[in-house]
Amino acid sequence: MKKIVFLFTSLLLMSLSSIAQAIVANPQDTNLEGGELVLKNSNSTYNQWNIDNYAGNLRMFHSNKVFLSLNPEGVVNFTNKILIQSASTIDNTSPGIMLVPNDDFLYDGEYINHYGFGFHKYKDNFAPLLGANSYVSGYWGIDLFTAGKNRFRINHNGNVGIGTSSPDSKLRIQGTHSLARFKTDTDGRFEIQATRSNSNALNTDLVLSSQQHIILDPNAYGTQGNVGLGTTNPTSRLVVQSNSGQTESLAQFKVSDAPSDYLQIANTTGAPNQFISLIKGHHESDNRSSVYFMGSTSDANDNGGHALVAFDARRPNGPIQTRPLFTWTSYTTKMMTMTANGNLGIGTTDTKGYKLAVAGKVVAEEVKVALRASWPDYVFEDIYKLPSLKEVENHIKEKGHLPSIPSSTEVEKDGIQLGEMNAKLLLKIEELTLYMIEQNKKTEQLQKEVEILKKKIK
Repeated sequence: MKKIVFLFTSLLLMSLSSIAQAIVANPQDTNLEGGELVLKNSNSTYNQWNIDNYAGNLRMFHSNKVFLSLNPEGVVNFTNKILIQSASTIDNTSPGIMLVPNDDFLYDGEYINHYGFGFHKYKDNFAPLLGANSYVSGYWGIDLFTAGKNRFRINHNGNVGIGTSSPDSKLRIQGTHSLARFKTDTDGRFEIQATRSNSNALNTDLVLSSQQHIILDPNAYGTQGNVGLGTTNPTSRLVVQSNSGQTESLAQFKVSDAPSDYLQIANTTGAPNQFISLIKGHHESDNRSSVYFMGSTSDANDNGGHALVAFDARRPNGPIQTRPLFTWTSYTTKMMTMTANGNLGIGTTDTKGYKLAVAGKVVAEEVKVALRASWPDYVFEDIYKLPSLKEVENHIKEKGHLPSIPSSTEVEKDGIQLGEMNAKLLLKIEELTLYMIEQNKKTEQLQKEVEILKKKIK
């Protein structure tokens, strides 16, 4: 830097020697100023430069503003800009800030110093000399320091180290607990190591390797690529494969503020050569639901006959014929089962052909039964033959139950049809009503006869 200042000063004096004058002026401040040199044109109104020794500092100033100063310790202070031209195409003539002069190397047709900082024009594959790049050059390496420590190094071989001064690969990042390491060896493998559990841990918490276990978009040039984890032949956008002897849990999704809650995709068999998909939502941070299945749509699409959430059990090319479609269980107890024909069993897997079978009690605010058969109002038609009470009595004595009503043995064995049974009970009520009407007629006739007899006795 001293040489730059001296060279700049010398050139300035030489350029002014033919048209200007140099005047040695008396010190304006005898206590601090040790002399002053005034450089100006013979025209006193021409802008002049001043050079003085002020308090031991060599200063260069213009219009009472100091632009450069050099103190006795050799520290140079610029108060404005330093203009450095781009590198030259002639050896040992490139401008810049350098440690060793005349130690250049040729790059893109221009000479750059092995130890320096400057600017050079760059080329690409399309057109030469499109602009200028700044460069920092160190033949043996480049270091960046903060707080008195080496934070970044590019060594002589071009290896980059962050947190280490001895990078042993193209990029090495080293820290006390968290680090990442990217390494390419002769086999073309790629290694990442990150987040060690502690500074003494031999292995990191995460090690990823591209030894045919991780494939990210193998067709990266416009075609459709797939991602494989644990497989070299992913057939979908993402394929996760747990190899033999590894965990049966394929994926787990969590949030940091609820570490005990998660969504898991796993193999529910836990046995070799078998795989049954398990989607598990685990929640223990409070007593709310562990998993939700939700279908959502817009207000404009809230119409039509298509279900918002659909559960489909099927064969590849047709519906299920014999196996149950769905089962709801608590641990291993089956609580509800839907059969292949859509029948639903609650507390039982055998619906006996009915659309709803319940093994237990049922309570409801209202039950409506719509019979396909006729309702028994035909009892009141004239053509209906009402059994005599004697016939009913004989049937009860012989069978032990009313006519047309199933016996207790039949009910215990086959149950009852609610709608059919209500119709039969209504039939008996209507028949009983006819019996009562007939009996009432007989009673009224007896009362008339009694009244006649009473009159005769008087």
